[in-house]
Amino acid sequence: MNTPSDSNRPTRPAREDFTSKKENSHQHRHFLAFPSHRPRYDAAYLEKRSLFLRRAKWILPLVAFIFFINLIIYPEVTSFINASKTNVKNLSIAKIGDGHLIGITYRGVNAYHCPFTLTADTLYQDQHRNILTLTTPQADMLTSSGAWLFAHAPRGTYAQGSQILDLTHGVTLYRNDGLMLYSPFADINLKSGIIASHAWVRAEGPFGTLDAQGYFLSQHDGLAQFRGPGKLVFYGNNKTLH
Repeated sequence: MNTPSDSNRPTRPAREDFTSKKENSHQHRHFLAFPSHRPRYDAAYLEKRSLFLRRAKWILPLVAFIFFINLIIYPEVTSFINASKTNVKNLSIAKIGDGHLIGITYRGVNAYHCPFTLTADTLYQDQHRNILTLTTPQADMLTSSGAWLFAHAPRGTYAQGSQILDLTHGVTLYRNDGLMLYSPFADINLKSGIIASHAWVRAEGPFGTLDAQGYFLSQHDGLAQFRGPGKLVFYGNNKTLH
């Protein structure tokens, strides 16, 4: 029986990545036998780290909450400080004569962050009540929609706490859309931007004329109500409504 010679035998497949030299094997064994350089922490260090993480769990949300509150309060505080500085400056230039202040200008911001200005020729403060008596008071007001309103009268009083201006002896009110109101007296809440009167009123504007027994204006809501009985005359078509 014939046997194949060694030269004719098929060779086994060999891969270089599976063959390891003696030097490489020695390096691998040396690396595995080398001690690890990872630090070992004792119980005291781990306790301190755990305490730090527990405190950070409460401190970080608290810092974020304080930062958020500052974002909300800071504009309000800045607006109040600026308004106070302006008021002090304006009151400082007022002259005193016979117990009255002459040439008064008061600036403020209402509940909707809209500015208003109150001026008067003279001012007298009642010591028993927090009421200011004004001569020739004039009020300039801006609304959140950008509309402008101006009111003036020969006499008036101003309550500093409630920011209510009472105009008397003939009130004229003008709005930049052309509306004009005439009435014997009117109450203006400068804080909320509401103007009301329970006396007769005559309104004139691009629409025509209106006579009524009272009115209510809300600048922020853009609302105008007139109390009857009344008379409404439209321009152009000469229509009259009662």
